[in-house]
Amino acid sequence: MLLNRYLLASLIFTLPTVSLANQNAIKYSPQALACLDEYELNNFELAFNQCLPLAKQNDALAQYVVAMLYKRGKGVKQSQTEALKWLTSSAEGGYAASQLRLGKMLSTGAAIPAEHDKAFYYFNRAALQNDKEAQFLVALCYQNGIGVVQNTKQAILWYNKAVNNGLDAPMLTNIENTKTATIKKASHQNDFVTLKLAAEQGNTEAQFQVGLHYANGQDTAQDDAQALYWLQQAAKQNNKNAMNYLAWMHMLGLGMPQNLTQAVHWFVSAHENEQALSQFEINAPSQNALKAQSQTQYEKALALLEYNNDDSDIEIAVKLLEQAAKNNHPGAQTKLAQLYQTGNGVTANKEKARQLFERAAKNGQTEAQYALGWIYFNGEGVNKNIMQAYHWFNQASLYGGARAKSAKQFVRSQMSPEQIAAVDKTSEKIAKK
Repeated sequence: MLLNRYLLASLIFTLPTVSLANQNAIKYSPQALACLDEYELNNFELAFNQCLPLAKQNDALAQYVVAMLYKRGKGVKQSQTEALKWLTSSAEGGYAASQLRLGKMLSTGAAIPAEHDKAFYYFNRAALQNDKEAQFLVALCYQNGIGVVQNTKQAILWYNKAVNNGLDAPMLTNIENTKTATIKKASHQNDFVTLKLAAEQGNTEAQFQVGLHYANGQDTAQDDAQALYWLQQAAKQNNKNAMNYLAWMHMLGLGMPQNLTQAVHWFVSAHENEQALSQFEINAPSQNALKAQSQTQYEKALALLEYNNDDSDIEIAVKLLEQAAKNNHPGAQTKLAQLYQTGNGVTANKEKARQLFERAAKNGQTEAQYALGWIYFNGEGVNKNIMQAYHWFNQASLYGGARAKSAKQFVRSQMSPEQIAAVDKTSEKIAKK
């Protein structure tokens, strides 16, 4: 089923990070924000000790952090039972990220029995908080009648909301390809037998579509082995959609044993191929292709860092982040900076961390702006500079939520009126550019 395949992929690709985006209805205590900071700095034991008392007081953000620490076994002995308990409490407390993750678990039967009506309930609650991925999943539920009565109009409504919010889910392209192929098939009365004949004659698009048919059980029995075969045939002819699909099949272990190295290979190959074709056709690198390639490298690096602990996987992740950062991907620059800041997988280097944070911050990455504020305030690998700290907290506070605003006010309280005026004047000049 297409929904479950998307959910399985997203459970792998979605890291247990904590996001304050789309949580405007909830006001976070300074204590919860402080333990969140420790979690993001990989100070897991400290984060757990700070968050647990707050979680017991029904702080939804703290409950989510505690759940993720139990899930990962970081700062506390791993316990999926405790993770589920705190995740459920956080979801009931209104935290959208918890609602989304719990909905996925209930939909796929991952760690708990599948209950599609409850899954839809949590997806819907998160979607109403403007979580774009939850909106997409609500659309899929309505489209397929999973956990709710099938309703095409509602599916379209929620799908459009997700797209308008900038959804970039791993499976979205393949879903669109499947829909397009179905429409094309209906308009040309092109049945599966004809399509397979074209595939056998070497038509790469037909090979890709036959692979999709087998993968989704469309017009034929579902068969991952056949899907794998035809997608490989298409990939050999540089079909990037086939490469993308092969990547997540390797990631999920569909039709073959799970192989994250091969998954990364196919994701990167798909976008390298896209870039090569663009260069051949217009004799210059396509910015869109580079952007897509960098985003893929970034996502795969995050997956490797989260779900694998051996040195070879971390080494691959760092290389992917370096490639994406070189192409000016702000998320990759930020994550790589965090690795150099903490010495996780690389030799700690505060100066290199600062440089990467600064590049990402200038690209508008609020997390990097926030980190850079503390670097200048504390003088970490650089001369302490309260005006630079205030500048970056000020930039981060525009989109970075409560903790950035709190940090800005804290630093502001230690500045003279002249210093504040000077920074505000500089910020105004930047805003006008």
